[in-house]
Amino acid sequence: MIRMKDVAERCGVSETTVSHVVNHTRYVSPETRRKVLKTIRDLGFYTNAHARRLARGSSDFLGLLISRRAKIGDARGLMIEALR
Repeated sequence: MIRMKDVAERCGVSETTVSHVVNHTRYVSPETRRKVLKTIRDLGFYTNAHARRLARGSSDFLGLLISRRAKIGDARGLMIEALR
């Protein structure tokens, strides 16, 4: 698996710069942006959603436990209410 660190080393820039290019969070000069994007394509780098969730400490998943005794209609109503 290719990491941001690998892209940064190949480009001669910092991991922070690669992160800014990938996430569009800060200005990066057009020349540096092109170099980073070309390296990303050449190496086959892609963002890892699982790593991002782990680093963020949040998964964007909602869990719902339903008792075996609950009726399906009740569970549907609970899910709809929870999503509001």
